Amino acid sequence: MPLLKNALVTSVLMTFICSQVSLAENTEEIELMKTKLGYSEEQAREVLEKREWSRIEYSNLPITYKAAYERAFKKAAELLLEKEHVQAYGYLTRAEVIFKEGKEVNILFGGVYSHLRIFQEGVARTKRALKLYPLDISLNYRLGGFYFALRDYKKAKAQFLIVDKILEGDRSKKPVLLAHFQRQLCLLGEIRKAEKTGKDSETLQAEFEALNAEGREWNHDLLYYYSGAILKFQEQEVNSAKKWLKDAKYVFPKAAEHVVYTNSLSEYGFINSYYGGERGDEKEELSQEEE
Repeated sequence: MPLLKNALVTSVLMTFICSQVSLAENTEEIELMKTKLGYSEEQAREVLEKREWSRIEYSNLPITYKAAYERAFKKAAELLLEKEHVQAYGYLTRAEVIFKEGKEVNILFGGVYSHLRIFQEGVARTKRALKLYPLDISLNYRLGGFYFALRDYKKAKAQFLIVDKILEGDRSKKPVLLAHFQRQLCLLGEIRKAEKTGKDSETLQAEFEALNAEGREWNHDLLYYYSGAILKFQEQEVNSAKKWLKDAKYVFPKAAEHVVYTNSLSEYGFINSYYGGERGDEKEELSQEEE
């Protein structure tokens, strides 16, 4: 009976603590969830309460458990840098046994699933992490990437748009430019699917043309060149498209973002894939993941 009483007292106390989490320091985050993600006040507060419960759960772990968790996480991160994805997965699994809701571990899991092309698992993992960190840019972008790889272009486009909304379309921030480019490819994917099924694609085509023209206004960034390339790819002017890509590498020879742009072009099927050949229309996949 004393044990039950103590558990009840702890539960009541924790509920009170969680209810206070967002009253001051997290008011801004609540407003962002409401304005950028369309959350209600109740939904936003529930996110913060769950995150606080998670923080308390971790803080209550024995010191030896915390140390083991951090060792496993750090080793996994090192292995990912060395591209040892299978071994990294093993260490991430060890970390997860100790603590399931670690944001960093879930992000690294996403990297493993992406490389191993286990996209459905990547979607599930990333969505779980977003329940606690819905405004996180890397998680939102990663989820869009998984949907894109699954060729669920509608969901991917919506996810990349969330990245743009969170960062208020600030073109000085690289994720906004990358998300802009991804949305262009998503629209092309939607157009292709509409045409194959006999549906009207004029609205989608107009949306793509407007977005692509916007991308080609930024001639001081890679977005300008890669937007020009996909326009030419769409028009089946392959040599002209390759000229845009060549110019991009000439003007920005050291830009780290090249790999993101080229991987997306490869995933869509415009250029040769790292995983073997081009992904033709016959290899289209639809996400079966349900909301």
